[in-house]
Amino acid sequence: MSCGRAAMSSRAPRRLCSAKTRYCFSSGYGSGIPRQLVVLKLWQVMDPFSPDAFLDRLSGGSYDWDDLRRLVRPAEHMEPSEILATVERPHASLRGLTELEQQVIVDAK
Repeated sequence: MSCGRAAMSSRAPRRLCSAKTRYCFSSGYGSGIPRQLVVLKLWQVMDPFSPDAFLDRLSGGSYDWDDLRRLVRPAEHMEPSEILATVERPHASLRGLTELEQQVIVDAK
């Protein structure tokens, strides 16, 4: 992903470019990378990221648990609540948006 080329595009509004460019170059590598990628990808498609909506859909989704159980070995059976907790736990950091990530989200609207 190249922020520089997008930032120089004459078709892109200046306010979007400056926010995205600052965001691309402001953060190093670390635990926030997946969150940053989600924010930038959804900015690119003009679909603002909402961590609460994402995590609510994850936990509130209607899943065919019988079908999903067939994919797991009988010895490794887990209750639906355990499965959801296992999936939600690593994604909890999506809620910790920085101020700059919030600006990029507002820009996507």
